[in-house]
Amino acid sequence: MISKVQALDRRYSMLKKIIASIMLLAFILVSLPAHAEGPIILVNAVTAPKDISPGDSFDLKLKVKNSGGSRTNNLIVTLDVNNVSASTAPTTQEQKSAPSQFPISAIGDSNVRYLGSIAAGAEKETSFQMVADGAAHSGTYNMNVKLDYNNARAQNQVIGIVLVRKADLMLEQISAPKTVELNKEFKLTADVVNEGNYPINGVSVELSGDGSKIKSPNYFIGVLDASGSDTYETAVKFTAPGEKTLQLKVNYTDDFNRRQSVTKDLKIKVNEGTKLPAKKSKSGGFFSKIINFFKALLGFGENQE
Repeated sequence: MISKVQALDRRYSMLKKIIASIMLLAFILVSLPAHAEGPIILVNAVTAPKDISPGDSFDLKLKVKNSGGSRTNNLIVTLDVNNVSASTAPTTQEQKSAPSQFPISAIGDSNVRYLGSIAAGAEKETSFQMVADGAAHSGTYNMNVKLDYNNARAQNQVIGIVLVRKADLMLEQISAPKTVELNKEFKLTADVVNEGNYPINGVSVELSGDGSKIKSPNYFIGVLDASGSDTYETAVKFTAPGEKTLQLKVNYTDDFNRRQSVTKDLKIKVNEGTKLPAKKSKSGGFFSKIINFFKALLGFGENQE
């Protein structure tokens, strides 16, 4: 007959075996290699040109990379051009009305590309020819990129495209001589004209040039209304001769609060000027002065006929 002590020993021994088996199983599970993860598709967008304005055509290049652990098959990329949203609020009062319904569209080929298979860690590129609506406002526009692969729909990804209006700012009626004399002051005038249909902020004028002295090198205008103009005027002179260049620059602030500029170079030739011939001295040396004195005394001067 088994005693109580022996029964307890047997139970304790069995419990130790169970614990050892569990630990061994856990060790084996941890040591096994993890199951290979599926494909992970990431999209990077690049535009050419980098700066896009309403009305511009541009190329949209998508770099599609498989960052996962297995190959993707039958990959199809679709641009959702029918659902483009602006993430940047309008910056001016006149931009708050009549936004464009389709600010960015694909032209030429369709908005769908078939990329086939991409191995793990590999990358493929595709491009779309796009156009920005001329009535679009300045802002950052979000567009969905739909990815279909392995006969299943992947999560959509979002790319951002920046549109910023170009200021139609012109330098007109520039009045400056082509040739000037050294150290001789002249007048320079220029009209700053806003030929666009919206006001331009932070407008100012700068004039600079090597070897020049400019009376008013800086002129601040501020807000230049649509179809408005202002005149810059200053006096200039050059302190060194030769072929010189004056740079006339108009600065302004765009819709993203960035400083932009329009420049015009003015070529001017600076002459040294006409030098007067030196007068000949009629006075000679000491003895010549004595001879001239006696000639004048005796009536043999130069004016005698």
